[in-house]
Amino acid sequence: MENQYIKQLENIGLSESEASIYLASLTLGPASVIEIGQKASLTRQMVYNLIPGMIESGLLKEVRSGTKRLFEATGPDILKSRTKKISGEIDDLVPMLKSRQATNEAIPLITVYENPLAMRDWYENFMAEAKRGEEFLVWSAGKDWYNMDKRFMDRFLRVKEMKRMKNLVICKDNKEARELLKNINPQGTIKYRFDNGWDSNVDKWIWRDEVCVLTMRENATNMIVIKSADYAQLEKFNFYKIWEQLGNRS
Repeated sequence: MENQYIKQLENIGLSESEASIYLASLTLGPASVIEIGQKASLTRQMVYNLIPGMIESGLLKEVRSGTKRLFEATGPDILKSRTKKISGEIDDLVPMLKSRQATNEAIPLITVYENPLAMRDWYENFMAEAKRGEEFLVWSAGKDWYNMDKRFMDRFLRVKEMKRMKNLVICKDNKEARELLKNINPQGTIKYRFDNGWDSNVDKWIWRDEVCVLTMRENATNMIVIKSADYAQLEKFNFYKIWEQLGNRS
Protein backbone atom coordinates (compact mmCIF):
# COMPACT_ATOMS: atom_id res chain seq x y z
CA MET A 1 0.00 0.00 0.00
CA GLU A 2 2.90 2.37 0.80
CA ASN A 3 4.30 1.84 -2.70
CA GLN A 4 0.90 2.72 -4.17
CA TYR A 5 0.89 6.11 -2.41
CA ILE A 6 4.46 6.78 -3.51
CA LYS A 7 3.61 5.92 -7.11
CA GLN A 8 0.59 8.24 -7.11
CA LEU A 9 2.65 11.08 -5.66
CA GLU A 10 5.28 10.47 -8.33
CA ASN A 11 2.51 10.82 -10.93
CA ILE A 12 1.91 14.41 -9.82
CA GLY A 13 5.56 15.42 -10.04
CA LEU A 14 7.29 14.29 -6.84
CA SER A 15 10.42 12.18 -6.95
CA GLU A 16 10.37 8.84 -5.17
CA SER A 17 12.45 10.30 -2.32
CA GLU A 18 10.24 13.39 -2.01
CA ALA A 19 7.15 11.17 -1.90
CA SER A 20 8.73 9.05 0.84
CA ILE A 21 9.63 12.16 2.87
CA TYR A 22 6.13 13.62 2.47
CA LEU A 23 4.43 10.39 3.57
CA ALA A 24 6.81 9.99 6.50
CA SER A 25 6.28 13.59 7.63
CA LEU A 26 2.51 13.32 7.21
CA THR A 27 2.46 10.25 9.46
CA LEU A 28 4.87 11.60 12.09
CA GLY A 29 3.64 15.16 12.46
CA PRO A 30 6.36 17.63 13.57
CA ALA A 31 9.63 15.68 13.44
CA SER A 32 13.39 16.09 13.09
CA VAL A 33 15.38 15.33 9.96
CA ILE A 34 16.71 12.18 11.63
CA GLU A 35 13.21 10.92 12.47
CA ILE A 36 11.93 11.66 8.97
CA GLY A 37 14.92 9.91 7.41
CA GLN A 38 14.41 6.83 9.55
CA LYS A 39 10.69 6.67 8.73
CA ALA A 40 11.33 7.22 5.00
CA SER A 41 14.34 4.84 4.87
CA LEU A 42 16.55 7.65 3.54
CA THR A 43 19.89 9.02 4.69
CA ARG A 44 19.90 12.17 6.81
CA GLN A 45 21.89 13.99 4.09
CA MET A 46 19.32 13.07 1.45
CA VAL A 47 16.52 14.49 3.62
CA TYR A 48 18.54 17.68 4.28
CA ASN A 49 19.11 18.12 0.54
CA LEU A 50 15.43 17.73 -0.40
CA ILE A 51 13.70 19.63 2.42
CA PRO A 52 14.41 23.22 1.15
CA GLY A 53 12.79 22.51 -2.22
CA MET A 54 9.82 20.81 -0.59
CA ILE A 55 9.32 23.82 1.70
CA GLU A 56 9.48 26.16 -1.30
CA SER A 57 6.88 24.12 -3.16
CA GLY A 58 4.55 24.18 -0.14
CA LEU A 59 4.75 20.46 0.72
CA LEU A 60 6.56 20.94 4.05
CA LYS A 61 6.76 23.70 6.63
CA GLU A 62 9.30 24.43 9.32
CA VAL A 63 8.09 24.50 12.92
CA ARG A 64 9.88 25.06 16.20
CA SER A 65 9.37 23.47 19.57
CA GLY A 66 11.63 25.29 22.02
CA THR A 67 15.07 25.26 20.41
CA LYS A 68 14.32 22.25 18.22
CA ARG A 69 14.01 22.75 14.47
CA LEU A 70 11.32 20.40 13.18
CA PHE A 71 9.50 19.85 9.90
CA GLU A 72 5.87 18.98 9.22
CA ALA A 73 3.90 18.07 6.11
CA THR A 74 1.28 20.59 5.04
CA GLY A 75 -2.24 19.22 4.69
CA PRO A 76 -2.88 16.97 1.68
CA ASP A 77 -5.14 19.61 0.11
CA ILE A 78 -1.95 21.42 -0.98
CA LEU A 79 -1.53 18.71 -3.60
CA LYS A 80 -4.56 20.02 -5.50
CA SER A 81 -2.74 23.22 -6.44
CA ARG A 82 0.14 21.33 -8.08
CA THR A 83 -1.77 20.27 -11.15
CA LYS A 84 -5.13 20.65 -12.88
CA LYS A 85 -4.55 17.95 -15.45
CA ILE A 86 -4.99 15.08 -13.01
CA SER A 87 -7.22 16.75 -10.41
CA GLY A 88 -9.59 13.78 -10.49
CA GLU A 89 -6.80 11.46 -9.39
CA ILE A 90 -5.80 13.92 -6.66
CA ASP A 91 -9.36 13.98 -5.33
CA ASP A 92 -9.15 10.20 -4.87
CA LEU A 93 -5.71 10.39 -3.27
CA VAL A 94 -6.33 13.18 -0.73
CA PRO A 95 -8.89 11.33 1.46
CA MET A 96 -6.56 8.34 1.70
CA LEU A 97 -3.68 10.54 2.77
CA LYS A 98 -5.83 12.39 5.30
CA SER A 99 -6.60 9.09 6.98
CA ARG A 100 -2.87 8.74 7.63
CA GLN A 101 -2.30 12.28 8.92
CA ALA A 102 -0.85 12.50 12.42
CA THR A 103 -3.27 13.50 15.18
CA ASN A 104 -0.57 14.76 17.52
CA GLU A 105 -2.13 17.21 19.97
CA ALA A 106 1.21 18.80 20.93
CA ILE A 107 1.01 21.79 18.57
CA PRO A 108 4.35 23.61 18.16
CA LEU A 109 4.69 27.11 19.55
CA ILE A 110 5.96 28.62 16.28
CA THR A 111 5.14 27.71 12.67
CA VAL A 112 6.91 29.34 9.72
CA TYR A 113 5.25 29.51 6.29
CA GLU A 114 7.92 30.33 3.72
CA ASN A 115 5.75 31.57 0.83
CA PRO A 116 2.15 32.38 -0.18
CA LEU A 117 1.49 28.83 -1.40
CA ALA A 118 2.50 27.36 1.96
CA MET A 119 0.40 29.99 3.77
CA ARG A 120 -2.74 28.49 2.24
CA ASP A 121 -2.50 25.72 4.83
CA TRP A 122 -3.19 28.24 7.63
CA TYR A 123 -6.05 29.90 5.74
CA GLU A 124 -7.65 26.54 4.89
CA ASN A 125 -7.60 25.59 8.58
CA PHE A 126 -9.07 28.97 9.55
CA MET A 127 -11.91 28.67 7.03
CA ALA A 128 -12.73 25.18 8.27
CA GLU A 129 -12.53 25.96 12.00
CA ALA A 130 -13.67 29.59 12.47
CA LYS A 131 -16.96 29.99 14.35
CA ARG A 132 -19.74 32.51 13.85
CA GLY A 133 -19.09 35.82 15.63
CA GLU A 134 -15.46 35.16 16.59
CA GLU A 135 -12.92 37.98 16.89
CA PHE A 136 -10.45 38.64 14.09
CA LEU A 137 -8.25 41.60 15.00
CA VAL A 138 -5.79 43.06 12.49
CA TRP A 139 -2.91 45.52 12.42
CA SER A 140 -2.50 46.42 8.74
CA ALA A 141 0.42 48.16 7.07
CA GLY A 142 -1.89 48.75 4.12
CA LYS A 143 0.14 46.58 1.73
CA ASP A 144 -1.79 44.82 -1.02
CA TRP A 145 -1.80 41.21 0.20
CA TYR A 146 -5.17 40.70 -1.49
CA ASN A 147 -3.88 40.55 -5.08
CA MET A 148 -1.05 38.23 -4.06
CA ASP A 149 -3.53 35.30 -4.34
CA LYS A 150 -6.77 37.04 -5.33
CA ARG A 151 -9.09 34.09 -6.08
CA PHE A 152 -8.09 32.26 -2.91
CA MET A 153 -8.35 35.42 -0.77
CA ASP A 154 -11.84 36.11 -2.15
CA ARG A 155 -12.92 32.80 -0.65
CA PHE A 156 -11.24 33.68 2.66
CA LEU A 157 -13.08 37.03 2.79
CA ARG A 158 -16.43 35.40 1.94
CA VAL A 159 -16.01 32.93 4.80
CA LYS A 160 -15.35 35.74 7.28
CA GLU A 161 -18.40 37.62 6.03
CA MET A 162 -20.63 34.53 6.03
CA LYS A 163 -19.65 33.73 9.62
CA ARG A 164 -20.26 37.35 10.67
CA MET A 165 -16.92 37.57 12.42
CA LYS A 166 -16.02 40.56 14.56
CA ASN A 167 -13.35 41.86 12.17
CA LEU A 168 -11.62 45.02 13.45
CA VAL A 169 -8.67 46.60 11.61
CA ILE A 170 -6.19 49.27 12.71
CA CYS A 171 -4.69 50.45 9.44
CA LYS A 172 -2.02 52.92 8.33
CA ASP A 173 -3.65 55.96 6.79
CA ASN A 174 -2.39 56.12 3.22
CA LYS A 175 -3.78 55.94 -0.31
CA GLU A 176 -2.77 52.30 -0.79
CA ALA A 177 -4.53 51.25 2.43
CA ARG A 178 -7.75 53.07 1.57
CA GLU A 179 -7.81 51.49 -1.89
CA LEU A 180 -7.24 48.04 -0.38
CA LEU A 181 -10.12 48.49 2.06
CA LYS A 182 -12.46 49.37 -0.81
CA ASN A 183 -11.57 46.11 -2.53
CA ILE A 184 -11.92 43.82 0.47
CA ASN A 185 -14.82 45.49 2.30
CA PRO A 186 -17.63 46.21 -0.19
CA GLN A 187 -20.31 45.15 2.32
CA GLY A 188 -18.87 47.23 5.16
CA THR A 189 -18.62 44.25 7.51
CA ILE A 190 -14.98 45.05 8.38
CA LYS A 191 -14.70 47.89 10.91
CA TYR A 192 -11.51 49.92 10.71
CA ARG A 193 -9.74 52.91 12.18
CA PHE A 194 -6.68 54.68 10.75
CA ASP A 195 -3.44 55.43 12.54
CA ASN A 196 0.01 56.60 11.46
CA GLY A 197 1.77 55.69 14.69
CA TRP A 198 4.09 53.11 13.14
CA ASP A 199 6.12 52.54 9.98
CA SER A 200 6.28 48.88 8.99
CA ASN A 201 5.66 46.48 6.11
CA VAL A 202 4.30 43.89 8.56
CA ASP A 203 0.67 42.88 9.00
CA LYS A 204 -0.39 41.15 12.21
CA TRP A 205 -3.66 39.53 13.20
CA ILE A 206 -5.00 37.74 16.25
CA TRP A 207 -7.48 34.88 16.06
CA ARG A 208 -8.23 32.67 19.07
CA ASP A 209 -4.83 31.87 20.64
CA GLU A 210 -2.84 32.51 17.46
CA VAL A 211 -0.86 35.62 16.57
CA CYS A 212 0.05 35.71 12.87
CA VAL A 213 2.74 38.00 11.45
CA LEU A 214 2.86 38.51 7.67
CA THR A 215 5.97 40.12 6.17
CA MET A 216 5.61 41.38 2.62
CA ARG A 217 8.61 42.20 0.47
CA GLU A 218 9.12 42.14 -3.29
CA ASN A 219 10.76 38.72 -3.46
CA ALA A 220 10.20 37.36 0.02
CA THR A 221 6.76 37.04 1.58
CA ASN A 222 6.38 34.77 4.61
CA MET A 223 4.20 34.28 7.66
CA ILE A 224 5.04 33.32 11.23
CA VAL A 225 2.29 31.97 13.48
CA ILE A 226 2.78 32.02 17.26
CA LYS A 227 0.30 29.82 19.11
CA SER A 228 0.06 30.93 22.74
CA ALA A 229 -3.07 31.79 24.72
CA ASP A 230 -1.16 34.15 27.01
CA TYR A 231 0.57 35.99 24.18
CA ALA A 232 -2.66 36.27 22.19
CA GLN A 233 -4.41 37.71 25.26
CA LEU A 234 -1.68 40.35 25.61
CA GLU A 235 -1.94 41.25 21.93
CA LYS A 236 -5.74 41.59 22.22
CA PHE A 237 -5.33 43.89 25.23
CA ASN A 238 -2.91 46.13 23.32
CA PHE A 239 -5.11 46.13 20.22
CA TYR A 240 -8.24 47.25 22.07
CA LYS A 241 -6.29 49.88 23.99
CA ILE A 242 -5.18 51.54 20.74
CA TRP A 243 -8.60 50.93 19.13
CA GLU A 244 -10.33 52.87 21.92
CA GLN A 245 -7.76 55.69 21.77
CA LEU A 246 -8.33 56.09 18.03
CA GLY A 247 -12.09 56.11 18.59
CA ASN A 248 -11.77 58.94 21.12
CA ARG A 249 -9.84 61.06 18.60
CA SER A 250 -12.69 61.07 16.07
